[in-house]
Amino acid sequence: MTFLSEWVESIACYLIFLTAILSLLPSKKYEIYLRFFGGILLMLLVFRPFLGGFHLEEELSRLYQEFSFQQDSRELEQKIAGVEETQRELLRQQYEKAIGEDIGQMAEMYALELKEMELRLGMEGETLGKIERLHLQLYYVGEEEEKETAGLAAQRAKNRLKEQICQYYGMEAADVEVQVEEG
Repeated sequence: MTFLSEWVESIACYLIFLTAILSLLPSKKYEIYLRFFGGILLMLLVFRPFLGGFHLEEELSRLYQEFSFQQDSRELEQKIAGVEETQRELLRQQYEKAIGEDIGQMAEMYALELKEMELRLGMEGETLGKIERLHLQLYYVGEEEEKETAGLAAQRAKNRLKEQICQYYGMEAADVEVQVEEG
């Protein structure tokens, strides 16, 4: 019997609440919408004892939790994707820096100084981390007194460096472009 009295009490409280809300409306243009929504809620309250056998509240709760979980998992996936992209970019930058240092050391062995380096790295599948294209601008800092001798020495140094880079990184000579300026 307590269930029946609680049921009647919830309907009465709802009707009082709805009446109070309707009387507080500043404009009557929204009254029709509020009455429609209030009527739907009243029907749910009235039929609540009969809908209890269908476990509607539990089903709605389960659907809400499922939806919330899916939304949270999408947000988490997006955050993870962003972190992975940031991590990949940082790794690429560090790798480029290490390559620049290696090439700078190789260049010093041939009396060359690295001025500028541009490279294109493979970022997918089998080409991940492989240098696809390399462009170097170098200064020749050798101690040749004559201009002709300095030009030949710079050309030899350029060719040797290019050969060493191709061998060290497993690249084709066509993918390595080296320009040397005489300093």
